[in-house]
Amino acid sequence: VCTPAQPLFEMSRMAAPLVLVCSLTPALAGMGALRGGSGVTWDYQGFHIGDWPARGFPLCAGKPAGPEYPHNEWQAPIDIPMIVTDRDNDSLILTTVDGGCERVDMESNEHTWEASWEDGNCSNFVATWHGRNYTLQQLHFHFESENMLGGHHQDMEIHLVHKSADGASLVIGAFLEHTEHVEQPHKTFWENGFLHQLFFHGFLGQPDSQQMLAPAWRLNPYSGLFSEGTEFYSFLGSLTTPPCTPNLEWVVLRQSIPIATKDVFTFEQYLKKAPQPDSYGMVDRPVQPLNGRPIKVGSIGKVVG
Repeated sequence: VCTPAQPLFEMSRMAAPLVLVCSLTPALAGMGALRGGSGVTWDYQGFHIGDWPARGFPLCAGKPAGPEYPHNEWQAPIDIPMIVTDRDNDSLILTTVDGGCERVDMESNEHTWEASWEDGNCSNFVATWHGRNYTLQQLHFHFESENMLGGHHQDMEIHLVHKSADGASLVIGAFLEHTEHVEQPHKTFWENGFLHQLFFHGFLGQPDSQQMLAPAWRLNPYSGLFSEGTEFYSFLGSLTTPPCTPNLEWVVLRQSIPIATKDVFTFEQYLKKAPQPDSYGMVDRPVQPLNGRPIKVGSIGKVVG
């Protein structure tokens, strides 16, 4: 098995099958500003003592930071209220260009596992939100969920991180919640072949199963997760890792994706063996104060391609 220090899983689309291989190429440094890449070290155990600002990340304190960093007091993640009545008049458009990407790199950024389209030099997944186009950069999981809903964490959360040409960021989040009744698993998790491979053959690859064949269409991370009319919560937030850069657009799906309890347990055991989670095996930042920020309900207008 590839270790967290030097894994790179690579999915390549050939004429027919998709091949998932494990390489010993050292992983890149993650998403830079999008994931808080920095020469200064940090870890999730620092949550217990609140030491991120003291380690050289002052924005993580969530204090007003002047015009260069607007809305720094609106940090993420947050506890989303159960009742949200304000509606967003805009709609989210998700577009897949030329059938998607031929490759995505599976790698460790020394804090969590992520699937990077940026490192695969592909920009074929585009989210249009509030008049700006954002290109999908990477996807990663958190255990437990970072955002809460009505005072409760969900089991896990997927983050699809997007960036626009002018440097703005959009994060699309989706909760994963366990259920005992997944004999015929929910299509939004299991019929999305890409996510199935990502979860069980990328992050949780078996030592004797470092290669897998699958149809090329499964490289599309939008398929299976999103559909026209799906509702979400929208709000301004920040990076959830240092440097905690503010003024990011957040979209979090209202409906959780069901996942079998045994699969949640499998991922939990994996994380507890990794060096970065806190002492409870979690990779999530505690929720931050709402500080009067608006939260709205919006919906997906179109899923194209």
